[in-house]
Amino acid sequence: MYLWFKRLRVFATWLEQRGVDRLLDVTDKHLDLYLDHVRAMQVSTNTRRQLLGAVRAIWAYAPQLPSQHRMPVGAPWKGRSPGDLAEDIKTGRGNRTPRIAAETMTALLDWALRIVEDIGPDVRDAWREFRQLSTGTHRSQRQCKGLTQTERMSLFLQATREKGGALPGDPQHPGAIGFTNLACLLALPPSSETLSGDARSLAEAAGLPVVADLPVGRITGQVDGRPWRERPLEASELPFFVGS
Repeated sequence: MYLWFKRLRVFATWLEQRGVDRLLDVTDKHLDLYLDHVRAMQVSTNTRRQLLGAVRAIWAYAPQLPSQHRMPVGAPWKGRSPGDLAEDIKTGRGNRTPRIAAETMTALLDWALRIVEDIGPDVRDAWREFRQLSTGTHRSQRQCKGLTQTERMSLFLQATREKGGALPGDPQHPGAIGFTNLACLLALPPSSETLSGDARSLAEAAGLPVVADLPVGRITGQVDGRPWRERPLEASELPFFVGS
């Protein structure tokens, strides 16, 4: 109440200084001049909004006041909100975004739930697998412990051939073996310079197909009864999906 009357007193003082001693004599012209006065004040936007809101309150309470104490004007400032009049948008206050239609919001919420419940688990599991591969803690890398690079490569190529798999590719050079990704799979530091010449030669001579990148995880989530994606996620895509 103290703050409210403090804001009202600013308006009353301003009117008194201009020879207006009755609300009945206040006009739209007075309100426009008061708006300019408030906007010119060296105060926060919140204070300006409160000062203008106090004037709107006087107008809104008019039915509860004796007729001689009412402002004989329409909605102050043509009904514009105090926040808009105080130019909140310049200070980042307030939300001036038009309301989203219910049909649009329903569709957005539906897809948000699909992403969280149906797609999200696949992304989460792929990211976890990639981090394990990058740190050499994935279960598939246990067999590499204590082996040389060529031994690791021979073992990996044999297992890949038996499973009918493919070598990871280089996303920047379609069709080329991704030696950075390959080093990662062999529990070696993931770098294009990690693998020795002998290990590279073994991979190049293996005759195995090469995919576009390093596939990680599996696609288990479905949308409308169908897998949400035809192929597994790839290492280079993961930062986009997880936002890192």
